[in-house]
Amino acid sequence: MWLEWLVAWSWSLDGLRDCIATGIQSVR
Repeated sequence: MWLEWLVAWSWSLDGLRDCIATGIQSVR
């Protein structure tokens, strides 16, 4: 069960990093 939580957390973290990268690109 904790593995599922870890996967969901890392997946959301990856998506957050994607959003930040896209935001930085659009600013430049």
